[in-house]
Amino acid sequence: VLVQRINLDADERDLYQLFASANVGKVRDVRIVRDPRSGRSKGVAYVEFYSSESVLRAMTITGTKFMGQEIVVQASQAEKNRAAVVAKYKKDTQEQTKNQDPTE
Repeated sequence: VLVQRINLDADERDLYQLFASANVGKVRDVRIVRDPRSGRSKGVAYVEFYSSESVLRAMTITGTKFMGQEIVVQASQAEKNRAAVVAKYKKDTQEQTKNQDPTE
């Protein structure tokens, strides 16, 4: 998921603890986007989970105060791409089932 409006003093461990304490699912990785020159946080992070169900649960904590700021949690582009691939696979499978000759 993409997490926005993060306090600039927050680090990866703080975000990990936030999602762990919210019981949304097991966190795989946390990456805060940082300025390449200064190394300072840009207030945006990506949080990866082991299960896709955790992504939906994680989005429910949007608006939660975290270190004094209300965060915004939304599906990242990677999650949207995964969902599109799954939907296409299901559609293709259904079409193949319809087009099969029942006498085979």
